[in-house]
Amino acid sequence: MTSLPTRLRRRLRRRLRRRSTRSNAGERQPGQALVEFALGLPVMLLIMAGTLDIGQVFIDYVELRNACREGVSYAARNPTDYVAIENRVFDHSPKMNDGNTDVDVEYPDGVVFDPEEADGMTIAVRGTRVVTPIMTAFLQSYFGIGDFTLEAVATAEVLK
Repeated sequence: MTSLPTRLRRRLRRRLRRRSTRSNAGERQPGQALVEFALGLPVMLLIMAGTLDIGQVFIDYVELRNACREGVSYAARNPTDYVAIENRVFDHSPKMNDGNTDVDVEYPDGVVFDPEEADGMTIAVRGTRVVTPIMTAFLQSYFGIGDFTLEAVATAEVLK
């Protein structure tokens, strides 16, 4: 009777011979990795640039929303100082002063502001910002997507 290690050695030899005689269908050709890299790189770069664009749009929206909140907080205490309200919004972030942001101070429809009757009146600060993505040329030519317009509104009750 043969010992167990000898039997295992024979089985391993047979399996190794079978594997070495199989066809080379699973093997890679020289240069295949380079071709795969060349085909995959542009797709990965588009995904990465798109992710950066989405993140930038989100950051711009958060900054615009926070700037409107800052402006309406000031407007609740000083409702007739329009220039200072807009300056509060623009001073909140350096990005707001690039010419792509508009600020409007709004009172309820048909109401003329009277400081004596301001109790319970609401004031709104509306900010609008145009965002240009990094990939604008690509998006515009292939998908018809251009600039994004972001809008944020903050309201508060006028304080006496």
